[in-house]
Amino acid sequence: MQRKTRINTVIFSSALKTPRFFAAAATVGLVFLVHFLTAGCAPPPNVSGPAPRYAGLILRVAAPKDSTLSDILKRHGTYWERLSGARIERVAPDSACDVILFRPWETGRLVSQLAPIDVAALRSVESYEYSLLLRQQVEHTLDWGGRTYALPVVGESLVMIFRSDLLGDPKHSEHLPVRMRARSNRAGRPVGPTTWQELAAVAEYFAQQSDWGPGNAAAVPRPTLPPLPEDDDELDREFHALAASFVRPMTNSERASSLSERMRTALFFNYQFDADTGEAMIDMPGFVAALAMMQRLQALRGPSTGEKPIEAFRRGQAIFAFATLFEVQSLQAADSPVRGRFGVGRIPGSEENYDPDSRKLKASPEVDGNTVPYLAHGGWLGGIRHDSDQSSLALDFLAFLTSPRVSLEIVAEPRWGAGPTRGSHLDSRSIWHNYDLDPAVTNQLIDSMDAACRSSALNPVFRLRVKDEDRFKRAFCQELRKVLADRSDAREALKRVRSEWDQIITDREAFRREYRESLGLK
Repeated sequence: MQRKTRINTVIFSSALKTPRFFAAAATVGLVFLVHFLTAGCAPPPNVSGPAPRYAGLILRVAAPKDSTLSDILKRHGTYWERLSGARIERVAPDSACDVILFRPWETGRLVSQLAPIDVAALRSVESYEYSLLLRQQVEHTLDWGGRTYALPVVGESLVMIFRSDLLGDPKHSEHLPVRMRARSNRAGRPVGPTTWQELAAVAEYFAQQSDWGPGNAAAVPRPTLPPLPEDDDELDREFHALAASFVRPMTNSERASSLSERMRTALFFNYQFDADTGEAMIDMPGFVAALAMMQRLQALRGPSTGEKPIEAFRRGQAIFAFATLFEVQSLQAADSPVRGRFGVGRIPGSEENYDPDSRKLKASPEVDGNTVPYLAHGGWLGGIRHDSDQSSLALDFLAFLTSPRVSLEIVAEPRWGAGPTRGSHLDSRSIWHNYDLDPAVTNQLIDSMDAACRSSALNPVFRLRVKDEDRFKRAFCQELRKVLADRSDAREALKRVRSEWDQIITDREAFRREYRESLGLK
């Protein structure tokens, strides 16, 4: 039987109170000194007293090769070792271990290896501030079947970036869609499109402009969007970040209060599959409309170069792109051709979306389009191996790593590109100036992250997390690449995907239960 793991409140509480400093916000002419935990501090002085409770123990941490994880374990793991007296031994994934670091979508594959975490113990430590963890993480990403199996080590991030210098150029700005032009005028600086339909219109306009500006002339039609991602994880993320707002109507607290049970299931849980039946929904009208939009955008993409798509934007060869925070900091590097020439916006919504009542597409009543965040596509989680004989030590380490102060420093380091895991990370606006952006663009960045992490939409879409997630993804991406290349019928392509997905599911009832558990349902 799996056992809940409990936290050592004495060790953890003392860890939270250890100070350090970091600098932030030179771009606004102020230096903010904040106390942090870090391995860069001088080691604690030698004083007489009892040895740390975990002195001499070894904590085995299973983690894949990743530069961000390596840096975090080196900096903060080293400091935790000093506090606890234990030593971290990093081991390969799927090895015997105490702690597992993994991607959110791997939960279904790993949940049988994880021990449930005693959330009550975390809540009892006032300084941990469990209630300030982001709602969608607590209710979904850390949860499986109504039980917590992980803590958030690194948050995810995804924003839209755009060439603000070109959108703000009077030569081009008069050709922007009317609503977008009005918003730019109110803001006093260029803003990005809020809907996919606006984005497509602007990208199509620039595709026909031979001269974008000094030193940037090319024959028309010219690409205005980066090449399609070659990595399946990134392609899957790009499609669903677009599709979420076509498939699921945004539901806020006011609307949610009057929903029937059937409609609540449809609006909160049905997406890739039907939560009641387990049937695939990938060929429903919302997905078809999203794929049609992606085909429209595909005509504006440059050819693949084998590089990450963001490199086309960095070279000045694209007007729009998706970007993680890690990529945002690279675009603002001293040698970047687009340094200081881009803005940041939230992922667009859609001017039309699927209506579960009529089972048809309808126009969105929202002024800026139907906007539903797509989540659990990035970041890192930490869980405790179910057969570890050092569960208390493992939870002490994870609680330290995800504590308010340590997690804030993780987010404050641009080279790690870590998204927020707590509301306090978004409220600590000074740390976002570390990205060295113009103050107005820094505000755009914060607002965009806030829109995803604390959206008024109570029903964001989440990446599929069942144990066969990789098989579903590969089948989908294979067909997606084909239909985008030959521009064949979107509906027929998605029917083929559904047929392939049906073959992956060998036991419909078992899969239905698993899909529900992945959504936090029983």
